[in-house]
Amino acid sequence: MSKDPFSSIVSPSKDNLEKLFRNHNEELICFGHHHPTHFFTGKEATYLNPGSLGCNHKPAAPYALINFSKKKFEITLQETEYDNEDFLKSYYDTNGCIISGDQLNQLDQSYFTPEMK
Repeated sequence: MSKDPFSSIVSPSKDNLEKLFRNHNEELICFGHHHPTHFFTGKEATYLNPGSLGCNHKPAAPYALINFSKKKFEITLQETEYDNEDFLKSYYDTNGCIISGDQLNQLDQSYFTPEMK
């Protein structure tokens, strides 16, 4: 891990996060910018990235609810589905593509590789 903001980005694994935050005394560390959801409980802390809104293999917005009590916290991962048809249509229209609703549905499903589904 490096304090250099231009160093290579490492995978947000439990081991890497424990190394990165080893000198911090927090019990919960929330982070972002990486699109997938990450939720790890390590030796010293819990690490949480609820995921990215709109950068997902399905039209759902992930989020986390954190309930705090005096001595502990509880995390619940949630998601809210949304209709992404208008977003996808505007994206393709902006880029010079005019498509029908049926084509939009095909693009929505075929845009992602099997590994991403």
